[in-house]
Parts: sequence; C-alpha cells; structure tokens
Amino acid sequence: AQINPHFLYNTLDSIKWIAKMNNVEEISTIATHLAKLLRNTINSGEEIVTVEESIKVIKSYLLIQKIRYSEKFDIHIDIEEQIMQCKVPKLIFQPIVENATIHGLESKVGHGMLSIKGIKQEEHMIFTISDNGVGMDREYVEAIQKGQYSHLQKSDSIGIQNVDRRIKLYYGIEYGL
Repeated sequence: AQINPHFLYNTLDSIKWIAKMNNVEEISTIATHLAKLLRNTINSGEEIVTVEESIKVIKSYLLIQKIRYSEKFDIHIDIEEQIMQCKVPKLIFQPIVENATIHGLESKVGHGMLSIKGIKQEEHMIFTISDNGVGMDREYVEAIQKGQYSHLQKSDSIGIQNVDRRIKLYYGIEYGL
C-alpha cells in the first residue's frame, strides 16, 4: 500500500508490452492479471463488492496460478446467475482458493481439479470451494469449523481466520466457514 499504485501499474504495463514484443505470452498474461488483482485490492475503498466482481478477481488469480503450475489442474466455476449481483465482503474467496491451490493441488500427484460453486438456498448464498488435492486431516477441518485457529499452522490460519471472522462480522455468528 506504500508503493505508488500508478508506478506499479505502469511497471506492470511495461513488463506486459516487453513480453508481447518478445512473444512471451505467459509473462504478458501474468502482468495483465496481476495488475487486475492489484487494482481490485488497492483501488476503491469499497469493502463490499458483487459476487461477479469477486469471481473476476478469482479468475485473474487462477489464470496466474495455471501458468505457474503448468496446467497442473483444471478449474470449474459454477455460480448461479441469480446471485451474481449480490454483495459479499471483498476478497472473501481468494484466501480459500489460494489455500486450495497451494496446499491442496501443488503437492498432488497427477492432474487436479478446483471447483467453485455458488447457489442460492432460500434467502442464503452458499459457496463451496473444493479440490481433489492431497486433502486435510479431520482434526484440521474440525478446528476450522469450530473456529479453533490456534490448532492451525500459522501460515494457513491467518487467511482462513480472517475470512471466517469477516463473514461472521457481516452476516452474524451463525455463518462462516
């Protein structure tokens, strides 16, 4: 946040054009999508965004990861159209998708699948982010469900804990991960 955002965007734009001139499409794509991610994070003081905007951010993140992991996994996103304009806290999905990618799929032997689903059930929205990666042990899952973050590794617990607490803050303690 202390780096001038215009400098950062201009630098990424320079990287993109140098990559294009040298026919290195992967670098151009990464620079473009990183700029989109940063713009969403740095700009707009909005704390609440539409589901559609959140999914666009996730798609940019996942395009970068697919290049990084050399097509190691496929992505399936299925969000019901009726909830696309509903509002959610900004960056609510990204930490969970990042954990699924890095901790679930990175170590998987063979081809992986990451799935993001969103449905409307009565007056609620339910989102499921799943993968067929290496998995988590039952104690770990139960610790997350009970909000017992001290049982988690420090590197994992910050993002998960932040998402769970933000959901509870916005929607009530009966909601969360």
